[in-house]
Amino acid sequence: YLNAGDAEPTKMISDQDAPHRLAISGIYELPFGKNKPLFSGNIADRFLGGWQIQGVYQFQVGFPVRFTADAFYLGGDISLDGSERRSERWFNTSVFSTLAPSNHLRTLPFYFADVRRDNINNVDLSLLKNTRITEGTRIQFKLDFINALNEPYAAAPVTALGANFGRITASNQDNYARRIQYGIKFLF
Repeated sequence: YLNAGDAEPTKMISDQDAPHRLAISGIYELPFGKNKPLFSGNIADRFLGGWQIQGVYQFQVGFPVRFTADAFYLGGDISLDGSERRSERWFNTSVFSTLAPSNHLRTLPFYFADVRRDNINNVDLSLLKNTRITEGTRIQFKLDFINALNEPYAAAPVTALGANFGRITASNQDNYARRIQYGIKFLF
């Protein structure tokens, strides 16, 4: 319900609505070491064999922006195309009026399908080295690059009426900056 006195619930998209999502992953084992075309000897296998490269690419259309304030919508396009949209003006604020009587009921929906946060565009990479100890045991060394290209995910714009209405004012990105981590695993 938009208001406590409404007879019917309002219909809107979910705050987790993501109409387009693409995730691609792959792994490639380098052709070195035992039973491989290059450097198949035992000593070469210890140093050059067992290397793998892994990657995950994710793209997702941004989640809808939640409008917390009840501004008066004057009509017209709220969304801006990619060339017009920037952190100083994430959506078209000129289609709203801030003049509102103090005792009116909320009429503005919480979400609009065409006003969304920044898209998610992320690449994660891993480099692995599997080293056999015996036929049934091995050690795995792993180096992970999370958000390898350091692609920022912008914070949501301000939707409260005021001087910053429609702007992204947060100075930090909403995702992690590039992180590198390593690990060692014993497999048996």
